[in-house]
Amino acid sequence: MHRLSYLLILITLLCSACSSGNTRFYLLNSVQGDELAEASKETRIVEISRLHLPQYLERPQIVTRSSNNRLVLAEFAQWAGNLRKNMMRTLAENISRQLSTQMVTFAPNHAVEPDVRIELEVIQFERLASGKVSLVSRWRLFDKDGTLFKIHTSRLSSAQTTEHADYDATVSAMSLLLAKLSNQIAKAILNQPVGLP
Repeated sequence: MHRLSYLLILITLLCSACSSGNTRFYLLNSVQGDELAEASKETRIVEISRLHLPQYLERPQIVTRSSNNRLVLAEFAQWAGNLRKNMMRTLAENISRQLSTQMVTFAPNHAVEPDVRIELEVIQFERLASGKVSLVSRWRLFDKDGTLFKIHTSRLSSAQTTEHADYDATVSAMSLLLAKLSNQIAKAILNQPVGLP
């Protein structure tokens, strides 16, 4: 009886090892784009204060939709780390490039006082049943005094559809949408003169 138990445990461990060997891990990346501002002495300090994800995205597996009401978790296509932190780093890299500044930080940051604080709520960020990737988010910009000067809902969709099992293309499309969102935020920051409410 003990031999049978040990044998079952061994088979389970071997199956787990085989399964984990097939898992692929993905990261969002910043996308090279046009700089919106020239580097100057008047460098804006930007802080990403908050990024909230829906609970169903807070998991290792990449989540897609097979219908409006059904989510699919990819056991063998997972995020290489925390998705929310990956999104924050990618946003920071994109916005830093677009504003020509290295002063894009994360909260809490007690070293410098930011000129602009960004709060972002992600409502949807996944491949839909149509094959297109969707990014819906609501974001707010605050000046250094804590005054809200911009609130906007962005609804972005990939130009092309991706195949159900093509997670490379899916994550690439997600990175492109994140770059478009960064561009919208950077333009709104530029439209608010430094030091003015």
